[in-house]
Amino acid sequence: MKIKLQIALLFSLFCVENFSQENLEWKKFEEEKFKISKIIIVVNDVFDLSQKEENHFLGRIANAFHLETKKSVIKRFLLFKEGDFVDYRLIYETERLLRDLSWVRDAYIFPEKEDSQNLTAVVYVRDAWSLKGGLKFSSVGGENTFRIRLHEVNLLGFGKTLMVGYEENPERNIGEIEYFDPLLFGSRWQLFSSYQKLSDGFYKKLKIEHPFYELYTTFSFGIDFSREKLNLKFYDDGKLSVEIPSIKDEATVYFQKALFSRKNKVIRGGVELWSRQKLYQSLFKWGQDCNFIENQNDKRFRGIMFYLGYIEDKFRTFENIKATDRAEDFNSGYEIHTHFGFYGEQFGSTENAKYLDFKLTKGFFLSENQLLLAEIKGEGRRENSENKNFFLNTKIDYYNLKLNKQTIAASVEAFLGSKLDVDNYVYIGGSDGLRGYPNHFKIGEKRWTFSAEDRIITDKTLWGIVQLGYVGYIDAGAVREPGGGWTKNYANIGFGLRLGNLKSAFGHIILVSVAVPLVKERGVDSYQFVFGNFIRF
Repeated sequence: MKIKLQIALLFSLFCVENFSQENLEWKKFEEEKFKISKIIIVVNDVFDLSQKEENHFLGRIANAFHLETKKSVIKRFLLFKEGDFVDYRLIYETERLLRDLSWVRDAYIFPEKEDSQNLTAVVYVRDAWSLKGGLKFSSVGGENTFRIRLHEVNLLGFGKTLMVGYEENPERNIGEIEYFDPLLFGSRWQLFSSYQKLSDGFYKKLKIEHPFYELYTTFSFGIDFSREKLNLKFYDDGKLSVEIPSIKDEATVYFQKALFSRKNKVIRGGVELWSRQKLYQSLFKWGQDCNFIENQNDKRFRGIMFYLGYIEDKFRTFENIKATDRAEDFNSGYEIHTHFGFYGEQFGSTENAKYLDFKLTKGFFLSENQLLLAEIKGEGRRENSENKNFFLNTKIDYYNLKLNKQTIAASVEAFLGSKLDVDNYVYIGGSDGLRGYPNHFKIGEKRWTFSAEDRIITDKTLWGIVQLGYVGYIDAGAVREPGGGWTKNYANIGFGLRLGNLKSAFGHIILVSVAVPLVKERGVDSYQFVFGNFIRF
């Protein structure tokens, strides 16, 4: 207990001053070729009862009912072991890996020097409240979502996820059960399974894989199957216009391998077998809009795909970017992933086609307090001498933390599509970048959106559970309708509360705000109430 309290105090002091990647001690120990002779794992409960603001009735009750993560589970996630020489990159990558777990609030690793050649690595983990039960209500774009769910992401402290629930959203009702095991039988293999009973169909998925769990992992292998039956729904002005009953089957078997690696960089390659099938029934028409939606022919694509990836490890840790009072890791290195190959009638495809997709992400640390994240991705196939389902999506997010307790954030996104498959049309509206307008407000093949927010964090907390903050924002956007021109440039302003969830593994930010449309149209209300943890950037 004494060691645990000392580490907790050290953590509380250290994280205020700096983040772990700035801890030059680890780099110094690596240069001096120190060995890790011992590993101590410290798991702290959700509430730190040594802190006055957290030592209250709710905190004590929560800790009493919460099962701490097993130290043996944390140990399996470590990328180093006793007897290893210090590798600073692996230390920091382990921290990021731990922080990325949904049931971990924070994780840091501290060195304690023993003698001139050996040290102890103290792995500090702060648990998040991992059981979520009860009701959820959110309202975005004038439409409500109700959900009741029992969701445990750290089952009995073993890091496994079990979820059962029921949801009513604007499109359908969903009954669901889900299980995820990130350390199958204590190995690096993972198992994910899910079943959903929909009011208009079902969804089921099974995935078993050995992922690239760290930068220099030598291989990845996986099998992924899913089947979805539902009615594709198409809206205009927020109103349902067309429904198409559909079934979508997907199956993938893949093997990927590290081809080349050196410090902080790796190139990966692989081969994959893909099967994609979409079956459609006759459409139902509920209105006169969306006349470009027609009856669809069944599609089946089967073939061989090749994978290439390039990853650079240049991470830094920030705070108050997307969450509140939480370490968040971002990469300034390049990450590039691409698949290319062909579907063939000899494999059972309805058409011969060439296929390509890619995704490129890059971060830019403009200064100690400024971060820019860029992403560009695209997809398309060449079928019967025509380009089909081609699209390119570019997104840039900017964050400025120069002002104390305040984050200026902005996001701009552009989607350019051509001859899209019917289920890839895009919208603007409440849940698609325009919070002052109804969901599914306008539909199109091309879209641009812009949002800017001023996020203010206060020192006021409620029982150490919720941190009070404020937000003001502006959204703008437009779409180009299929076969037509661009819509008006719509915009809204909004303001309200931005509450930081300090203890739970779920929904790090809760937004309570009002958005007012600046461009009025018939059917658009004078304001929209926005509530929930739907955060886009």
